[in-house]
Amino acid sequence: MRTLWELSGSLIDPENRKSRENCFRFMNFLLFGLIGLIIWLIVRQFALDSTEWLLCFIGFPAVFCGLFGASIYILNVKDDPGK
Repeated sequence: MRTLWELSGSLIDPENRKSRENCFRFMNFLLFGLIGLIIWLIVRQFALDSTEWLLCFIGFPAVFCGLFGASIYILNVKDDPGK
């Protein structure tokens, strides 16, 4: 997550913390959604190939790990004073 946090600082002005936090949450959401999609694409070869399962495999990791995980990380992250 540190890499995503640093990447969000390079994409968005690091001084604007609110925009940086939103960018970090969005990237984290997309990352975990993509991970869920990849796992579903593997699992659907054997079972659980309906669209409802796709939404479950993408939605749960994206919301719980992506949004909630990013929010918890933001609460605990310390910005580098040298930057």
